[in-house]
Amino acid sequence: MERTFYIQKGMKDGQIDKTKNAEAMAFALFTLYSGLRVLAKIEENKQKLMEMVHVGLSILD
Repeated sequence: MERTFYIQKGMKDGQIDKTKNAEAMAFALFTLYSGLRVLAKIEENKQKLMEMVHVGLSILD
């Protein structure tokens, strides 16, 4: 529950599609976050990193 709290709140508020799996979404976002932290140390192109963020956040749509 704790790791999906904000996703479930968004679902309850109608901001996130209720048919999606909150646990899987939380895991995917955490994985994206972890990967971005690593890539940010070696990737010089900030635009490329921001594109990855936008793609990752699109799972919330």
